[in-house]
Amino acid sequence: MPITQFGAYRLKNNIAFQSEQLQTYLRLLSSQQEAASGNPLMIYTDDRDPTVFYLLSGWKDTTTHMNWALDDANKDLLNRGMEMVTVELGVHIGLDISDIPRDTGVLTYMKIEGKAWEAQGAPGQLWVGHGPDLEKPRDIYQFAAFDAVKRTSGIPDECVIMDRVLL
Repeated sequence: MPITQFGAYRLKNNIAFQSEQLQTYLRLLSSQQEAASGNPLMIYTDDRDPTVFYLLSGWKDTTTHMNWALDDANKDLLNRGMEMVTVELGVHIGLDISDIPRDTGVLTYMKIEGKAWEAQGAPGQLWVGHGPDLEKPRDIYQFAAFDAVKRTSGIPDECVIMDRVLL
């Protein structure tokens, strides 16, 4: 079953998101992960916290992702990343990455239990979808794509607004 890998990362004190060191690392990670998964690595920054960013990618299934994660070359790459960031969240979501629009500027996400919130009628909304955390199925992650969005557009406070970054 195709899955979405979703991660949240916090920059360590001496690193800025726009630093050449981090940008070079993200380009390398993106290239290697795309080669392994066949899907682009999508990068987003947090609209409220400049020290947090998000990575989204798709995999054929959880086993394929875990096999790549355990590969020595990938472990070396991840160890280099840990010099700059700490992992805040890492989940496999039962949502096919190909369902998420890749050409939008903004994605929102919200972790919920039970029925998913749907931002129907929100100005600029292009798509909404959700899926369970495959390790904790009661946790549902809902995503919505927008060209642009402001918090005043009826987006609940518990939604995180993420701005797309192109390297």
